Amino acid sequence: MAEDKILLTGMVFHGHTGVFPVEKREGQDFIVDLELRLGRIPACLSDNLTDTVDYGAVFNDTREIVEHGMDDLIERLAERIARRVLLEHPRVGSVSVTVKKPMAPVDGRFSHMAVSIERTREEIL
Repeated sequence: MAEDKILLTGMVFHGHTGVFPVEKREGQDFIVDLELRLGRIPACLSDNLTDTVDYGAVFNDTREIVEHGMDDLIERLAERIARRVLLEHPRVGSVSVTVKKPMAPVDGRFSHMAVSIERTREEIL
C-alpha cells in the first residue's frame, strides 16, 4: 500500500542542547527535518484539515522541545521530538527525525553534524 507523507524541512530553532557549559549557557541554532508517515491521508479527498495532521501544530511542538530542552545529546533531542509527534498526533504512524547541529564544537570545517532516527507508534506505546 502506498504511504502518504507530510514533510517539515529546514525548521530552525535556538536551543541549549550540548555537553559543554557554553552550549547550555549560550545555546545555538538547530535545524530539524521531519517526515511524518500517515498511510493514506483522507484530506486528499475531503480537503478538510481535521482529516490530516496540522503541520503548524507539529512545528510548534518541535519548537517547544528544542527551545526549552536542556539535553546533552542531539540523539536524545531527536527522541523527544519523535515521541511528542507520535503521542500528540494520532494519525502519524511513524516519523523520521533529523536534528542538525551546524555549530557543533568540533575543530574543523563542516556543514553540520546530525543524527537521524525513525520511530513508529508501536515503539512508543
